[in-house]
Amino acid sequence: AADGPLGGVILRFAGARYAVDMASVAEVIPVPGVTRVPGAPPWLSGVVNWRGRVLPVVDLRPLVGAPMAPLPTSARLVVLTVDEREVALVADMVPGLLDCPMIRR
Repeated sequence: AADGPLGGVILRFAGARYAVDMASVAEVIPVPGVTRVPGAPPWLSGVVNWRGRVLPVVDLRPLVGAPMAPLPTSARLVVLTVDEREVALVADMVPGLLDCPMIRR
């Protein structure tokens, strides 16, 4: 664990705000063309080409019971890297960063 302050990337989906640990965020990108995967569960939107790699795109809206409306133009993919595994999380928007200088890991 790092000794620095706890920080995160704020993302919005399904009408709520969430924060993802900044140490896990590789990049935030506009939503490119997503290739559907036949037979995939509803929360797996498909895959995208990210820096020459196939990246699964996860949309958490079906898991929280939110309606599957078309994504707004503000939508972004938050690319997460944890234990050398990469996945993109769909967000309606990424309004900013969270900095908690009083909280330490």
